[in-house]
Amino acid sequence: LGERAALVVQKEAVSLGRLNDRVPPTPFVVRYIDAGAIPIVRAKKRLDLGWIAVEYVHGGPEGTTLTDRVTSTVAATGTAFDPARAALAVEHIARGLHAVHEVSVIHRDMKPDNVLVCGTGEEEIFKLSDFGIARAHGAQATLGMIVGTPGYAAPAPVEIAVVVNT
Repeated sequence: LGERAALVVQKEAVSLGRLNDRVPPTPFVVRYIDAGAIPIVRAKKRLDLGWIAVEYVHGGPEGTTLTDRVTSTVAATGTAFDPARAALAVEHIARGLHAVHEVSVIHRDMKPDNVLVCGTGEEEIFKLSDFGIARAHGAQATLGMIVGTPGYAAPAPVEIAVVVNT
C-alpha cells in the first residue's frame, strides 16, 4: 500500500510539474508546490507515505468544489448557475483541460468534485485539481484496470490526439 500510494503521489507531481514549466502558467489548474514521502513504521514494516502540496484554494461560504458551488446556488436561488456563470465555468474548465493537454497530460478523472473554485462574481475562477490518476499521453493505464469515477469515466478507452500548432 505504501509503495502504491507513493507512486500515485509521484505521478501526480510529475503531471502537475509539467504544467509548472508552462509559460505563462495557467490560472485554471491548481499550482504544484512540492511533493515527497514521510517514512513511518506500521506493524514493524517501514512505509513511505507520499504527500503532495498544491496551492490553497479558498472557496468561501459557497464552498470550494464545483459540486459545492452548484449545491449552494440551488439552495439560495432554487436553480443552478445562470447562463453567464455556467459559460464561465465551462470556459475555465476547457482552458484548464487545454493547458493540461498542451503538456501531453490526460486527467482521467474529470468530475465536479475535482474542479475547485475560488472568488465570487466576476472574480470567480474554476481550477482543475486531483491529478492522482493522470497520465502522460501514450502511457499505459494503471495496471490495465478501468480508472476514474463511475458515472464520470468514459465508457470505453478513449484515444486523445494532442495537436501542436507549428
